[in-house]
Amino acid sequence: MSRRSRCPSPCARSPRTCSPVRTSSPRRPDLFARRAAVSSPAAQGSDTVRRPSVVLGVGAGIAAYKVCELLRLLAESNHRVRVVPTRDSLRFVGAATWEALSGASVTTEVFDSVPDVPHVRLGQQADLVVVAPATADLLAKAA
Repeated sequence: MSRRSRCPSPCARSPRTCSPVRTSSPRRPDLFARRAAVSSPAAQGSDTVRRPSVVLGVGAGIAAYKVCELLRLLAESNHRVRVVPTRDSLRFVGAATWEALSGASVTTEVFDSVPDVPHVRLGQQADLVVVAPATADLLAKAA
């Protein structure tokens, strides 16, 4: 005689596989937990603290929407973020979303205003360059 579980379904699953549904998901560790200690004026010893500058290149992959979370975390941790999406990546997340999250204008063409050479200035001013999602196509073009 098989022992039936307390599960409301009519199947004869074991009680272990019929556990109650979890209502909360496990929390990810805060990757930027040090931000208060590192970026506070008291920690730096001066009244003016230079905000780290990040250039966030966005490739055309289905995971482009996940970069919004990365941008939000960087902005919350007091980074100046400049988003440079590829033209094709704007099919996944629009320019208006990037502008709203970063607080800066978004351009896909770095050679539009040649006298200003913005593509050179981006590299000179950036403390960090992040490219996400790094699709195979994007990596092949960069190589």
